[in-house]
Amino acid sequence: MPDSQPSTNEIGVVTGLTGQAYAESESGSRALEPGSPIFEGEDLITGPAGNVEVRFIDDTLLSQGANSRITLDDYIYDTSESSASELLLQITEGTFRVVTGKIAEQNPERFKVGSPLATIGIRGTITVHEVIAGGAEKHGVEEIHSGKALIIQSNITGGIRQIAQPQGIVEVFASGALGLVRPLSMQELQEFRGIAPANIRQEQEILNQQDEDEDTPDDDQQDEGEGQDGDALPEDVNPGGGEPEGGEGGLQGANGLLPGQVIEPVVKEPLERGQPHERPELGATPPPQPKGEKQDDPKDDPIDPIDPINDPKPTPITGKDDNSNSNTITGDDNANTLTGTSSADIILGLGADDELYGMDGDDSLYGGTGEDLLNGGEGNDYLSGDAGKDILTGDDGNDILYGGTEDDKLYGEEGADSLYGGTGKDILNGGLGNDYLDGGTSSDDVDFASYSDALASVSVDLSTHTATGADGHDTLVNIEGVIGSSHDDVLTGDDGDNRFEGLLGNDVINGGDGSDWVQYETLSSDYNLTVDLTNTTTFVMTPDESVTYISSLTSIENVLGSANADNITGSNDENILYGNSGDDIIHGLDGDDTIFGQNGNDFLFGENGSNSIDGGSGFDTVSYIHSTTDVIINAVTGSATHGGETDTIAHIESFIGSDKNDNMTGSTGNEHFFGGKGNNVIDGGDGIDTVSFAGSTTGVTFTISSGGEATVTHSDGTDTLSNIEGFTGTADIDNITGSSGDEIFNWSLENDVYNGGGGHDILSYASFYKEMTINMTAEGVGKATEGSPSSFEDTFTNIQHVIGTAQGDTFNGLTCSGSETFQSGKGIDTINLDNLAVSELEYTSIASSGDDNYDQIQNFKSGQDYFKFSGNFDSSAKTSTFATIAGDYSGSDDLFGGDEDAHFVFDTNAQKLWYDSNGDEAGGNTLIADLDTNITIDDIHF
Repeated sequence: MPDSQPSTNEIGVVTGLTGQAYAESESGSRALEPGSPIFEGEDLITGPAGNVEVRFIDDTLLSQGANSRITLDDYIYDTSESSASELLLQITEGTFRVVTGKIAEQNPERFKVGSPLATIGIRGTITVHEVIAGGAEKHGVEEIHSGKALIIQSNITGGIRQIAQPQGIVEVFASGALGLVRPLSMQELQEFRGIAPANIRQEQEILNQQDEDEDTPDDDQQDEGEGQDGDALPEDVNPGGGEPEGGEGGLQGANGLLPGQVIEPVVKEPLERGQPHERPELGATPPPQPKGEKQDDPKDDPIDPIDPINDPKPTPITGKDDNSNSNTITGDDNANTLTGTSSADIILGLGADDELYGMDGDDSLYGGTGEDLLNGGEGNDYLSGDAGKDILTGDDGNDILYGGTEDDKLYGEEGADSLYGGTGKDILNGGLGNDYLDGGTSSDDVDFASYSDALASVSVDLSTHTATGADGHDTLVNIEGVIGSSHDDVLTGDDGDNRFEGLLGNDVINGGDGSDWVQYETLSSDYNLTVDLTNTTTFVMTPDESVTYISSLTSIENVLGSANADNITGSNDENILYGNSGDDIIHGLDGDDTIFGQNGNDFLFGENGSNSIDGGSGFDTVSYIHSTTDVIINAVTGSATHGGETDTIAHIESFIGSDKNDNMTGSTGNEHFFGGKGNNVIDGGDGIDTVSFAGSTTGVTFTISSGGEATVTHSDGTDTLSNIEGFTGTADIDNITGSSGDEIFNWSLENDVYNGGGGHDILSYASFYKEMTINMTAEGVGKATEGSPSSFEDTFTNIQHVIGTAQGDTFNGLTCSGSETFQSGKGIDTINLDNLAVSELEYTSIASSGDDNYDQIQNFKSGQDYFKFSGNFDSSAKTSTFATIAGDYSGSDDLFGGDEDAHFVFDTNAQKLWYDSNGDEAGGNTLIADLDTNITIDDIHF
């Protein structure tokens, strides 16, 4: 359609816009944007995510929600002849909020709103309207002046309703019948106010101007209807020739009641605010947005209780300032840095990740799409993040911040600020001053009020919507979570599901009704965490316990731990317990609990009840040592039956049974089993599976047959094994003989004897905590000694592969012909080879090398001995350039023509082997070994 204007009678201007909005007339359609003029006779239309707001020249304010259409039929504003002024709005469909201006003051009889089902006579007031195309309608008032009334007449029946008190509303049914006057619900109030963020600010500006004008009152003006019992209908509203609906007579006074009608008490706004927010802005819908293109509604994800809270206070923003006049500053689809002037600016970020600085003056900043950073600077500013994950900072002044879609962070700083999260999981930090925080109404998102930077204690009560203390007296709406200060706070929930991050300090936390959380994911690594819901206590302390904080917990059902090694114990009710990062210990106790280990090597106890246990990443263990009955574990089906209850298990690598006769079945993965006492049956399934007899007080002696089968008698019973490839003995003397297959024997204390049998067998000391000395006396034969003098000495035969510890081991290779494999761990190992044997030196992790972990290798024979790399070493390094350098290698010596591929580098002077993960890019260089001879690329295998 052509971009056109229907007439030259400009009657208003767009004050705010989100998504798609158009002005349409007989001559065509034009896209609207903030600042667009509005003309008489146009239709205003919004799309599915659209929201447009208009200020007319008489200060009437119109706010229009999504999927809405309204016609500006008649508009006359005559300052010289007030009786000539009129305004007629014709609603087709959608949601609207109207604040009357000077036309309603001058000529209230000629200020009307029409709809398919009703005609509404309006006096000085704020009205709200919802019209469903082909369906029912709602018309009501948010505020109304004393002595005024809103009059609704059915276009079908002629029935009449009058609303003379604030926050009342009337349904008009599709038949034309009128419902009773009822209170406007808080949800409805929030929805109507949510479409008007820009015009709510315009209201304040108009009120301020009126206050200034009171010094020069106009004696000719008077308050129409003053002293009347009720307002009559406008002269062109036809009552249908019949009695008003609901009874005989007419309207009774100004109460909006018909004879015999009973009205429920009008709902007043429950939350009171101090100046300057006597009428707090509620709601969480899109604010003005500068772009005309369509903004799709976000798809809200279900609540993820493990989403981390990240509330870093942004660095104070400074920027260029000048004394230019106010203007509109517009970015583009690139990432822009836009700086305002010392006057009132409009700054539009549009696309990409922008930085907007308002500086001085009362500025309006719109981030647009992308993850934007907005700072209002001094003055009373309006900031809208729009789409993307944005960070908004109000700075000084009484600011309005609107996050928009996705997960935003809002910081009011000083002043009495209003913060609106919008959709997404938002963090709202009002800062100093009496602030208003509204997280938004999305049922799937958890919004936090944060006091992390408060200089002293705070008291937050979500049930009364208040927060008091060091940061002032705040009002909280649609807030589900609280981040406290690092002082002694009192945090109280409501009847919903709340979350509390107390931070440091001796806090008192009461969740109230609902399923409530405490969470500690921002706790620094300087502290250990112990949470015990049975004793309603949390301990946060330094490792030496020199600093300890003790918090009291009431009505808390769920826990999210820290990034450290936590100890978490549930209650006898149903709990959700998350370990977060770190090697955690979690006890569910009674109740049907949900336990998530998450990152780290966790130790999980479901205990009584039918529990859901998920280890997450890492090497995780589930224990049934508490069970008083036999346990049946099946890793294939992900189930564990104990005491008549059945747990669901996932991502578990290690299983501990009870003291009874247990039955354990592994999956296709690599699992560890500890049967404990009793006569246990353990089937490892596929994968490389390990059984431990560490709990036995006597040594074990057994021989493994093909298929990993064995019968093992221990101090408390006899276990039957199948499909087991790995074995860990006792703290006594063990004698274990392998089969013709491949086995792994893990160290244990005392002087053990290992015979690998046939196949390729491994003896591992990877988890041992002291240095070992390995002496090979023949191929596959040798001794492994701990310390000097020895605490124990293992003897082995038919062992082809020895894995060292994470300490500094000594490996003395064969002095005769044969082959051997030594796998180095961390620590500086000493490896003494002999030219007669073929030696394989294996490295499986970059972390096993480096300045503190490289190996010292003697008598390496190039062309016979070789290095073997696997794990997180990049195999492409074998085919990349093998560079030599005569001197120390820094990691960025420009040896590879600038490429960033993995390479090996050999220092021919010092005879050191390096691995570089990123070529000529700085860093990435890791020292592998210090040799006494030169090597070539052919000595490196993958």
